Amino acid sequence: MQADFPLFPLPLVATPHSRTALQIFEPRYLDLIKRSMSAQQCFGLIMLDAQQPESHTEKTPPPMVSMGTAVRIVDFSQQPNGLLGVVCEGVYKFRAHDPCMGESGLVVATIEAVAAEDPITLPEQFVELVTVLQSLLDHDYARSVGYVTGGDEDYWRNEAAQLSWQLASLMPVPEAVRYRWLEMDDTLARLASILDVLNQLQDSS
Repeated sequence: MQADFPLFPLPLVATPHSRTALQIFEPRYLDLIKRSMSAQQCFGLIMLDAQQPESHTEKTPPPMVSMGTAVRIVDFSQQPNGLLGVVCEGVYKFRAHDPCMGESGLVVATIEAVAAEDPITLPEQFVELVTVLQSLLDHDYARSVGYVTGGDEDYWRNEAAQLSWQLASLMPVPEAVRYRWLEMDDTLARLASILDVLNQLQDSS
């Protein structure tokens, strides 16, 4: 457990082993970015809970889901619109307990880190997902946030968990689906769900 862990609630889901681009303008989050970079510390990206009524005040945090991803900053730049652009990389997922508003105006919580999934070899029925990921990594967005294209089939056969997380991050799906994948604690179950969603997308196109 780690107390007073700073959270950044957003209408999106970040996943481990994946990258997320943010544009920062609020002073409290600019300060969070500055402190995180200076101390080389993680902070948490956690999705706002759209199913709960909005009840946010200066003294109460907005409704959020229970699981988020601890991220570290890997790049930053000044955007043409004057905002600070930041690229974060997911490190591990966590469960947030007792969120509250901290003195700095940030949401803080006690977090429980979730252990990384054990390495497994990619089963044959999921090998086609390697080609899907390679295609997604070749898109402009993936390149802009610093994903490295490549990685042959042999590489991804030994990195099934990372494959599942990067697909979960880059697949064009609603954030609620992405969150369902984040909640899963089994690599094979996540890959099976991703493959099922991919087949649905292909059938509807």
